[in-house]
Amino acid sequence: MRVLKHYRLLRISLVLFAVVAQCVALVNLWLLLVSGTLVVLSWYVIEGPKSHPIPTWLARIAVGVAIFITLFNSQMSVDTIPQSLGQFLVWLTIIKLFGERSIENDAQQLLLSIVLMTIAGLHAVDLLFGVLLVLWCGLAVWVFMLFQLYYGVETMRLERYAAVPKSYGVPWTRPVTGRRVNKAFRKTAIFLLLMGVVFSSIFFFVIPRGFSQKVKFLNEAIGATTRLDLSPSRNIGVLKEQVMVVQLVDSEGVVFQLPEPLRLRGSVLEHYEGEGVWVQGTRHAKKFTLLPNVYTNLDNTGLQKNTFTMIISMQRPAQTVYSLYQPVSIETDDPVFMLYDTSLHTMEFKTNTGFPEKYRIKVELQRYITSSPTSEVREKYQNEKVAKLAEKILSDQHIDPKTLTNAPEEIRVRASQYFVEYLTSNTFQYLTDQSLLAPEEYDFLKNHEDPTEAFLLTMQSGHCEYFAASMVAMCDIVGLPARIVTGYLTDRWDATTQQYIVLDSDAHAWVETEVAPGLWRAFDPTPSTGGSPTSHQTLGWLESLRFAWIRLEKEWRLTVLGFDKSNQARLMGTFFPLWREKTLAAWEQTTLLGSNVVRWFDIGVGGLVWIVLVVGSIAGASIVIVVVIGRRRRVRKTLTLSNSTSTSMLINVEFYAEAVQVLSDAGFNRPIWQPAQTWIKTIRLPEEAERILQTLTRYYYQIRFGGKQLSRTQRLAMSSQVSGLALAIRKDST
Repeated sequence: MRVLKHYRLLRISLVLFAVVAQCVALVNLWLLLVSGTLVVLSWYVIEGPKSHPIPTWLARIAVGVAIFITLFNSQMSVDTIPQSLGQFLVWLTIIKLFGERSIENDAQQLLLSIVLMTIAGLHAVDLLFGVLLVLWCGLAVWVFMLFQLYYGVETMRLERYAAVPKSYGVPWTRPVTGRRVNKAFRKTAIFLLLMGVVFSSIFFFVIPRGFSQKVKFLNEAIGATTRLDLSPSRNIGVLKEQVMVVQLVDSEGVVFQLPEPLRLRGSVLEHYEGEGVWVQGTRHAKKFTLLPNVYTNLDNTGLQKNTFTMIISMQRPAQTVYSLYQPVSIETDDPVFMLYDTSLHTMEFKTNTGFPEKYRIKVELQRYITSSPTSEVREKYQNEKVAKLAEKILSDQHIDPKTLTNAPEEIRVRASQYFVEYLTSNTFQYLTDQSLLAPEEYDFLKNHEDPTEAFLLTMQSGHCEYFAASMVAMCDIVGLPARIVTGYLTDRWDATTQQYIVLDSDAHAWVETEVAPGLWRAFDPTPSTGGSPTSHQTLGWLESLRFAWIRLEKEWRLTVLGFDKSNQARLMGTFFPLWREKTLAAWEQTTLLGSNVVRWFDIGVGGLVWIVLVVGSIAGASIVIVVVIGRRRRVRKTLTLSNSTSTSMLINVEFYAEAVQVLSDAGFNRPIWQPAQTWIKTIRLPEEAERILQTLTRYYYQIRFGGKQLSRTQRLAMSSQVSGLALAIRKDST
């Protein structure tokens, strides 16, 4: 049977899918490599021409070892029970794959694949497992139907071998089926798949889940540091995990890319506490209640004309609100409270209301940050050695450091730029991992009272926070107001989605100096060397695929796992507004009709209920009558077809019954269990009689199993052949 040709390969593929899905759910790469290799190896060991299954005693020992490994690796807690059980089932499945090939073993392997997917579904929520589950379900429908056929075929063979005497060699048999079995099998499988899709879709839309994985990653979101500590034990993370995606849209709705890298402001540090520690200054926080899908102005001047929109989608919720340049207004999808610093133009969500995963900010195109002039008294950096260095840098460029306090904008910009040029020169080296320092260098930096002095005058290597703090320190000394800004810097542009991709490694610190009263401009003193956020970042095709998968993972988490009642109501309102209106209109018309009937006949509410019951009974009886009539017609048609087919079959094979009777009269009786063709080869007939009997048998097989129909002339010819068979046998006996 062709439909069973690939059963064994599909069966082991289904089991392999279940094992891989369980390993993905466990996030265990080692288990995936070992178990996947063993599953593939079992195909060559067991399913090959020379099967070598493991003995029963060895399988029992392997099960005991699997139990020991599972108990050894488990943490003996209730939360880890599904993971430990899933790992044990993986080993048990592999042991079964190396067992003896039989129907019972196949059934156990298929049941184990079901249990594997069920256990994995208890703790796996990622997109990859969801894809594997869908593929497994589609393949499982086909394989389980094949197993039913395979079970029937093998059972038939075993019963036949048991019925035949052991002294007689039984040839290998193949099941005989109708010509349309493959087509019917495919139709059944497609029907089951469609029913599965329909019912799972209904289950998805009708039953809300509201599963949430909103974990606060505030400690890992190093982009907006609220406290900067120049300690050698603190290294800058270089993780390539995605933090957010940012899209820029102009006032006409066109997405665009900036000519320079995207610089997202998070926190501003302007107070120096000593020993290399910088913190936030006095907050001028204003509280805002953000309503869903409504822009909230952040100042009293109203919406500016020269603005564009930033659409920020967080991969992980964060408290800090990131903005490019100076924000004007903000909009979120969910209601939330927000604090806005009117002086520093920084924002953050309040922790008691949650952190939106997506928000939109309108930003002024002006690249300067405007605020009231600095008037408050704050702790400034002071160091004689660093002061001499800062004064020398400016003096070499013919700028008097003592005049910077009241200097015009042009002089302040030039002074800031000279500090940037000095720090980005070849004298300094960008270094994210302080452990790469020599032991004596590490001890020197750790024990130094002023890390900024040690960096500028001795070490001259460090990460972006050292460069930013050193520039602010030199600006403070010469009377140029400056502050540290922490956030993200990237030019990783995805042309497919027209978005900027921001990673953990894009966390950065730079400087803003007050180039004019109340006017702040950004400067970046970090060198553009390898690994630095200021270096050019290209997006390869592998990274594009990776980030595309991350986007799909997020949509899976939000729209599938997080499908709650609010999402359900929003979806129903989007897709079924017309149906809802028509349903309400039909209900109102029915109610109005019932009221008119009650009023016309003056029968009251009880009479209306009686009418509804009578009409409902008539409708139900009509449906039952239609179903019964249809069933009777189908049964009658089936019986008529069966009778006509049986009568036609008997008429067409009548000649073969006569031939069997002729052979029986001659002393040749065919056993019931033996096929006709095989029986003919076991008896000795004259050459002429054997030729005639072969012809008669061939026609019998064509009629019995091939659906061949004989005309009246052909039936007469077959009867003549039977007479010739009897004559040939009598000649041989005489």
